[in-house]
Amino acid sequence: WTPPEVAPFAADPRYKVMEPCISPDGALLFFASDRPREGDGPARPDHDIWFAERVPSGWGPARPVPGGVNSDAPDFYPSLARNGTLYFTRDDPATGLSELRRATRAGDAWNESERLPDAVQLGRTRFNAWVDPDERFLIIPSFVLPDSRGGTDYYLVRRLAEGWSEPANLGDAVNTADRREYSACLSPDGRALFFMSARN
Repeated sequence: WTPPEVAPFAADPRYKVMEPCISPDGALLFFASDRPREGDGPARPDHDIWFAERVPSGWGPARPVPGGVNSDAPDFYPSLARNGTLYFTRDDPATGLSELRRATRAGDAWNESERLPDAVQLGRTRFNAWVDPDERFLIIPSFVLPDSRGGTDYYLVRRLAEGWSEPANLGDAVNTADRREYSACLSPDGRALFFMSARN
């Protein structure tokens, strides 16, 4: 691995830039940020989802995702399917709980987002879902399910013809008694699972 470099669109220290996701074709990079949607001003109180296009020199300028994705609530943790459908998390400021949403792509913009079915809204709260590029399954960090090893565990939910499957705990090789297992993704070839954990 080369030494890390700060991406040009993430260099302004006034704003948070987090949770990057590269599209399956490598052409787009999505991320969450609290920067203003227009102009040069103070950070927003919430996060929106932004993206940048790959250019010969690296990545082009960042823009908020156009269409029906961003709201006045915190929107974060983008994950993109091969067909352009964008999965993400939205926090409910009234309850402090998170819900999983998705928005289909329509040309150069995205349609109004929809809440995913209750079958994938796992546990007391859930967030940071990673979608398989072909939308065959989701990996979801969920807080407090009956078979949880700790606070938050990773679960896999398959997309079936009749709906979504029951959640399957990813097991002791991944989940621990620690509360902070918050985000996961598979390598492009599907052979390696990368995930966050606060274990020693």
